Amino acid sequence: MPNTVMADVSRKRLYIRYGEMTIEQYFQFTGEILKEAAKLEEGFTILSDLREFSLPKGENPIQANIREIAEVQQKLKKMGASEIIRVVDPQVWLFMAMGEAEKRAGYEAFIFDDYEEADAALDDMTEDIHSGDVKKAGS
Repeated sequence: MPNTVMADVSRKRLYIRYGEMTIEQYFQFTGEILKEAAKLEEGFTILSDLREFSLPKGENPIQANIREIAEVQQKLKKMGASEIIRVVDPQVWLFMAMGEAEKRAGYEAFIFDDYEEADAALDDMTEDIHSGDVKKAGS
């Protein structure tokens, strides 16, 4: 599915559908999102469909990307966005619930998209823990 964004002026709503894209394409797309949002009056709502969104294997957002994403969200808020609803794949709910439970338990999981890389990272972390280089989670 291609990425699409459309401002419905009569409904005061911004419709966004995400497909597969690279991080660079995402940031180009945010320019289109902001341009469409500018057509709407203050108090507009956003319907964001993320069910088909994906990044190419091995391409993951880094902290700098997360800051840029937050800036786009702040711009939408300043432009008058009032409410947002995201439509997501059902598996995302479990992922979000696990993340919230981890925070309450006092630790945060690292996220990988490759099983072998994740296993190797745990090997490295285990070596660091046993050598005394890493504090226990939550301390």
